[in-house]
Amino acid sequence: MDLREYLVRGATLICMNGSHKRKVNLPKCHGIYAGVHPLLHGLECLTESMCGREKCNITHFGVCCPVEGSPPPTETITYTKTKENSKDGTKGKVTGCKCEPIIIGTWQNPYFYTRIVDNGDKNPEDRQHTAVIYKDGPVGQSTLTMNSFLVCKYGGIISPVDSGQYNGISENDFYSTEDYLKVIQTQSRNGAPINYK
Repeated sequence: MDLREYLVRGATLICMNGSHKRKVNLPKCHGIYAGVHPLLHGLECLTESMCGREKCNITHFGVCCPVEGSPPPTETITYTKTKENSKDGTKGKVTGCKCEPIIIGTWQNPYFYTRIVDNGDKNPEDRQHTAVIYKDGPVGQSTLTMNSFLVCKYGGIISPVDSGQYNGISENDFYSTEDYLKVIQTQSRNGAPINYK
């Protein structure tokens, strides 16, 4: 695993305090891809409790078991762990306070030199600055790599375990059906293996 790999939609995340792995979501891509997967930028850290499951980037990580401090004041819940979905690869049941991450700030340690213009979705100033020369630095948001991480109010560090670049693709991973079909047709013409979900 190369720590310089860009994070894309579908990258697997773990929280040091959570029981389960989760995939990072990108409800609307920015038209910038690593291969066939849309890249993420530093503002892609909205949680389910902030905007709902359909629009969020980060969902819960199962049960919250902080090493220090208190878990979130949420309901007590029991989840089933499988080798595939558990953080540590163990099976069984886990009971405790439901994880409800509250992210402090935005992604830490993003890659400053590759930028994605947000087009106003999360940063309205990005859209305004694309039409003029921006003298305070490059326009856009820093991209994310395997070195990037998030900090939760309840003491958890949320970090990637894979970049998501080697996962299969589906039409839902693209901004439009047209973009999806272009990628599939290009792969077919080039003889590249098509990895469907």
